Amino acid sequence: MKTTLTLTLEQEMVKTMNDYAHKRGSNISELVKNYFYLITRNDDYLENIPTTPIANSLMGSLKAPDNLDDKQELANALIKKHL
Repeated sequence: MKTTLTLTLEQEMVKTMNDYAHKRGSNISELVKNYFYLITRNDDYLENIPTTPIANSLMGSLKAPDNLDDKQELANALIKKHL
């Protein structure tokens, strides 16, 4: 079931997002839907994806700081990429 969501944004942001979506053959609703999907998906989703032997051999080869916030890093990367 679909429902309507009303967002209040600066006019320039809406124009920018419309232009961005249009260049990619999409629309703002699709962009928002995809963003919400990314930030709300179940963390178990990634754990249940089968990996290849090569990927398994690379597991743990990169060391990240103990205080690394994966979700925040992903959000920052998406914002940087799409804005």
